[in-house]
Amino acid sequence: MFKGTSKLYPRFGLYLYSEGESIVDVSKDTRLTGIPVLFVPGNAGSFKQARSFASVALKKAEDSRYEFNYFTVDLDEGLSGIFGGMLDKQAEFVRLCVSRILRLYKGNKTPPKSVVLIGHSMGGLIARALFTLPKFDPKMVHTIITLGTPHNHPVIHLDPFLGLFYNKVNKLWKKGVNDMSRDSVLGNVTLVSVSGGFRDLLVRSSISSSENWLPLAQGLSAVTTSIPRVWASVDHLCLCWCKQLVLTVNRALFDMIDPVSSQITLNKKTRMTVFRHHFMQNPGTRKIHTVTSDNTVIGLKHLNPVLIQRRLWVSKGTGKNARGIQNLFVFPVDDWKISHDALLILTNHTSESWLFACNGAPGHPCATAVDLSHFAQLLPAGGSTLRFAYLKFKDFSTISHFALSSPLTAMPNLLWSEFHSRPASQYSLDVPWLFSRSHNSLDIEADVIFVNITLPSITKIWKVYVLQVESKDCETSSLITGRINIPWFNENSYSSSHSGSIRMLIKLNHPRPRGFVGNAEVHLWLDPECSHTVSIKPDLYEVLGQIYRFYGIQVLPWTYSMLLL
Repeated sequence: MFKGTSKLYPRFGLYLYSEGESIVDVSKDTRLTGIPVLFVPGNAGSFKQARSFASVALKKAEDSRYEFNYFTVDLDEGLSGIFGGMLDKQAEFVRLCVSRILRLYKGNKTPPKSVVLIGHSMGGLIARALFTLPKFDPKMVHTIITLGTPHNHPVIHLDPFLGLFYNKVNKLWKKGVNDMSRDSVLGNVTLVSVSGGFRDLLVRSSISSSENWLPLAQGLSAVTTSIPRVWASVDHLCLCWCKQLVLTVNRALFDMIDPVSSQITLNKKTRMTVFRHHFMQNPGTRKIHTVTSDNTVIGLKHLNPVLIQRRLWVSKGTGKNARGIQNLFVFPVDDWKISHDALLILTNHTSESWLFACNGAPGHPCATAVDLSHFAQLLPAGGSTLRFAYLKFKDFSTISHFALSSPLTAMPNLLWSEFHSRPASQYSLDVPWLFSRSHNSLDIEADVIFVNITLPSITKIWKVYVLQVESKDCETSSLITGRINIPWFNENSYSSSHSGSIRMLIKLNHPRPRGFVGNAEVHLWLDPECSHTVSIKPDLYEVLGQIYRFYGIQVLPWTYSMLLL
């Protein structure tokens, strides 16, 4: 920092992360050539918490044309989460840091004009607060990632300064996002808010959500349990070094680089497409799908077509025929459209381009096709990943066939397909009384891959139940993958096992909003050769835990008020 800034903020500092032969001394007239990222720690947080993000970025840069320069700010580990008097000072210092960082790139052929901000805990709120400062240029920041940040209100409201700071920040953001013009203060800003789920005992996911003040065109909120390839709840401090999350953040940053400027793209839609790919629905492909790639036609005439006309198909064997020709499994849909709704495919296929839609032609049912690989979604499978595609016939009214290519090497050891009828796989399960010891159950017959169970009674945060799924009539242990789907908030959670049994805890971060149409659901991916039993029962200990988690802070003042009465 400049000498004047250091005198004004003697307890604060700015650091650049480097290691090994890449160590850089920024106190000298050093010119940097990478993409600047600034890490802002939170309540009692250390500037050293940036290490995991920065180290992984350096490692990824070894195999890339691009590199990221991770800066981190030292805010003296201030208790900004419980004393709001220091937040304005911290925000002003971060503003000066952003300006100082950009000055390090002056003289470059294409110098960066903005800095990516990663804020942990209250650091995410400070990143948003920059836009309230009169001397801050909004063009200096257009990408913000927050981790476990209490955006909506303080965790504990102990002083008026904290409330005033929150009101100032949220008022500007609620007003600014309504103006979608590019020249507005927040017109080109994109923000991702990540929360850790139930293992984060300090900041609840409900107060980290940006859905009430940020439109989907500019940001998203996600719980780590729902983020592809993370699929786990993360405690508050671990959000800074959880390997799966650190990799996801860095993959997203590298995918947002504009090859022309070698900086983060200025296109807001492109940034949001990348964020949705990595934080919401990842189809398992490295290439990120865009609208312009919808009609890309691929030639498949060189593949050997194998017609699959069975309702349920479990693949066995290799992916090559006797002559060593790569197979193309073709599923005609015209005969199934009347009585069925969709084609389901579950596989551990790892190819980049593997799923297609086509119209039959003389000599080959799928000579030319459109790539549908981006319609898949990743699922956890007991230490590995699966791809699941749900292809609704009504979305492909002009298509005569779906097709799936086998890899050039061996066939995937898991490849199941099913012509799916929604009514036949839709169940509704009533939950028992919360304080009872009984359980409700239902039986699921074999020959199905996917089942959707609706839970209409799960609406409140204090309703907690345990759902158990067990396979039966199986010769060997079967695969079961389950997902608790909460349609009113992106907080899905997963459970998977190869042992033929899973246990899922059903509890909410968000109660169902008033007037919302839709219910909590359990999605199950099952071995079609087995039948299954699903049972649900209340968990009283978890009920008490939820009450304490959401209302524990209010117990003391309520008790005091009752004593006064």
